[in-house]
Amino acid sequence: MRKTWRLVYNYLLTFIGSFISKRRNARFAVGVLFVLGIGALMVFLFTNTAIATTVKFAQLGVPELAMYSNSFMAILIILFLTVMRSALPAKTTDEQLLLSLPIKKTQIILAKSLFNYLFDFLSLLGILFPSYIVYAVINRAGIALVFRGLLITALLPLFSNALATLIAMLFQKIATSFRNFSLVQTFLILLLIGGYVLASYALNDYLVSNTDLNAVLNRFKPMKWIMTFVLNGTLLSLLWIALISIGTYVISISLRVTVFGKEVKSYRSKKNDLNFNAKAPLWSLYQKEIKYYFSVPIYVINTIFGAIMYVGLAIVLLFIKQQTIIDIMSSMNIGASGAELAFILAAGCIIITTVCTTSSAISLEGKHLWILKAHPVKVRDVFLSKILVNMTLTTIPILLVAPVLGIKYGLANIWMFVLIPFLASLVIAILGLYFNLLFPKLEWESEMQPVKQGLSVMVSLFFGFAFVILPFVLYFAFLVNRINYLWFALMLLGYFAVWVAGSYFLLLKNGKTQFERL
Repeated sequence: MRKTWRLVYNYLLTFIGSFISKRRNARFAVGVLFVLGIGALMVFLFTNTAIATTVKFAQLGVPELAMYSNSFMAILIILFLTVMRSALPAKTTDEQLLLSLPIKKTQIILAKSLFNYLFDFLSLLGILFPSYIVYAVINRAGIALVFRGLLITALLPLFSNALATLIAMLFQKIATSFRNFSLVQTFLILLLIGGYVLASYALNDYLVSNTDLNAVLNRFKPMKWIMTFVLNGTLLSLLWIALISIGTYVISISLRVTVFGKEVKSYRSKKNDLNFNAKAPLWSLYQKEIKYYFSVPIYVINTIFGAIMYVGLAIVLLFIKQQTIIDIMSSMNIGASGAELAFILAAGCIIITTVCTTSSAISLEGKHLWILKAHPVKVRDVFLSKILVNMTLTTIPILLVAPVLGIKYGLANIWMFVLIPFLASLVIAILGLYFNLLFPKLEWESEMQPVKQGLSVMVSLFFGFAFVILPFVLYFAFLVNRINYLWFALMLLGYFAVWVAGSYFLLLKNGKTQFERL
């Protein structure tokens, strides 16, 4: 077991070292502080939400409903973590090295799994665990409830990691029977994402429409086990949670050990002909990038959620009456004509800017970056090819959604539903690439590390949210009753256009220099 913990410790040091290896460079320190600050902000927001929910139910005389809400959130988080972890890579770059060491396969797999578990546990520690502390303090439930909540927070990531591993291995088994192994695996994971979205919606709809708490808990046993153990310390509930979490975790580790180090058998083509067509450098680079994007499942599922949610937003808005949105705005003392369109634009821009493939595009080149740099192509074409992949993913849903919103909210407003989200996504595509040049992560053992754990990814995500939300906050705070929504849309268009021009200039000037130094 000591070797296992030593490997975990080594993985942790490697992860931390990727941030402090350039400790003399101020931008890395600023980037880390920025991410830590955003993390603290997210914990603060979730804690405030827990406080508001717990106080509300306590005033209504049903404090246990707050724990019911927490249990529901725990189930959704676990399902989400399962989906995000299900893109398990078939092989890692350190596989042969580890197999050559005097370490058992079980210890290697366990170390890798525990390292991933650590990230999921820390996520739940910031998102779910504060709700248990808040409940204990407000309802004076005692410190024992907090410790029971901590135990649940520690057990749940075991189940999500195990289930994700089992799903990934099943998908790999199915995909290897087809010619385009990676594309089929990506398609299966996209189906899983769609299933998660539908399941979340169906579960939420069922819970909202059913007022009988006992009937709901009896139907959804995992939620009942979490709630009864945290509230009452029911040992039978803990036994079920531990048995399922630890049991599935042990099974997943055992299965991974059996396939670790073995060649992944896949479809073999018997075609020997080589077809060659002369193409423009930019088009060739774009084709390479888009093919690579869809061949890496973790890359896809980490970046395509926003595009799916954007289409989902349009579907929801299609069935919601415009007057309903106006009434919601009026309840917030916002009664200006057209303010609901600004609200829709804000939601759409925030969602579509979460699609950012460029924030890890340079890092994913890894040790093969020198090959790209050795090609007789312009740096500008390299940058544009990566930006075009991002814009392909965002432009399609934007063009699909704009006519739908135009029919519902006026055909004369279609231009704003096209141009404003398009420019917002273009800005984040350019800045994502620039941030990746500033904070590259070229040494990794699987694509999961640069895609999910890269500093540039986190900085791009939160910076994108900040620069998008700023003009809308200013509008609703100071300008909503002073200027027409059309004037605001034009101002917004200019705001994003300036960001596009400035960020593109920065990319071609400073970004090019950073690229040549890599």
